Amino acid sequence: MSPRDPLLRETGATLQSLCASCGLRKTGTKAVLAQRLRLAAQTFRPLPQDARVLSLDLGLRNFALSLVSPVETIPGKGGRRRRTGVGGEEGVLRTPVRLLAWERIDLMAPLSSLSSLSSSSSSSSASSLEEADPEAVPEAQSEASSSSSSSSSSSQDDFSPASLATSTLRLVTSRLLPLRPTHILIERQRFRTAGAAAVLEWTVRVNSLEAMLHAVLAALNQQNRAGKVLGGDGDGDGGRVPTWWWRGRAESVTPKLVAGFVLPGVGSKSAVEGDEGEEGEESGKKKKKTGRGANSAYQLLKQGKIKLLTELLEGGMVQPEEGRVSDMVTRFLEEAERKATKTRRKKVPGDADMVDIGKMDDLSDSLLQGMTWVQWQNNLETLIRERPELLEPVDDSSED
Repeated sequence: MSPRDPLLRETGATLQSLCASCGLRKTGTKAVLAQRLRLAAQTFRPLPQDARVLSLDLGLRNFALSLVSPVETIPGKGGRRRRTGVGGEEGVLRTPVRLLAWERIDLMAPLSSLSSLSSSSSSSSASSLEEADPEAVPEAQSEASSSSSSSSSSSQDDFSPASLATSTLRLVTSRLLPLRPTHILIERQRFRTAGAAAVLEWTVRVNSLEAMLHAVLAALNQQNRAGKVLGGDGDGDGGRVPTWWWRGRAESVTPKLVAGFVLPGVGSKSAVEGDEGEEGEESGKKKKKTGRGANSAYQLLKQGKIKLLTELLEGGMVQPEEGRVSDMVTRFLEEAERKATKTRRKKVPGDADMVDIGKMDDLSDSLLQGMTWVQWQNNLETLIRERPELLEPVDDSSED
């Protein structure tokens, strides 16, 4: 008897490849893979032309963000511009993006007072906030200052659910949403490192941050859809919509899927289970990694990501905004070249004014996650055009 679902005529390897190209898990039977593809296709919403994708790489000391917008052309030789697409370039990342913001934040400086995030925000973040609502800049800063006036320095209390919830809300409303993202990608966290039996306290804290980010964004989104401003009477503030009155889409992105997509030879299970290297609260030292094999594979993965991103930046696949973002890209490329040649950078006059890129792997993870997700959306859109049967209902009553 021939299968009712035409997808089941494909080989298991083909279905796995299709799932991987769209950012879907590739484990399970052929029926499970076909159902996963069909569900993704039927719930798919194409990216709008003005999409602003905010990608977050989580960490309390190394919180990295990148804001990208997909574009259809990349600079060509002789000043000409050429189109690209899903099949237009070699490699898995073939959709060029405009880089609108790219930075790393220390949420522990201090965690209980994120007013520093507002006062030291980048020029690109400030300009985006002023464009959306010029009056909201001092409003957001005064809110962060007043909320933190009674807070003490970082302590155990900073990680209590109530304190972390307040800090997360302030981070979202005063730093993330003023960037006007249409989509927010949140790095999916794990509970164990390299198969260790213990669940580290620092891991629990970052997992709490992840959950609270989703909760805050869901609450603000729901308030928007209900036509109410959080904490208001539903009529807004004199008809003015706050910049954090958000109506967008938040999604979790699994690092293992990203690693397996951009670096299939290196992005193995052991490679993505290495410790992220978050610094401990008291000792200030990086945690030891569990298992030499996991450590070695994880280091290879980090180096591979930095090398890949360097090639994308130099090849014009990433087009940075002028100003601070462009300076950040320049510093990243300089640091990548320094590490590749294993040379020390000599201090020169003006170093104090240069952009501090911090940990390169956090910045690369954030940007590659955003670019990969955009590519997944384009791949899925192309797959739907090529296989319209994905949108057709299937009578699978006889299938397992």
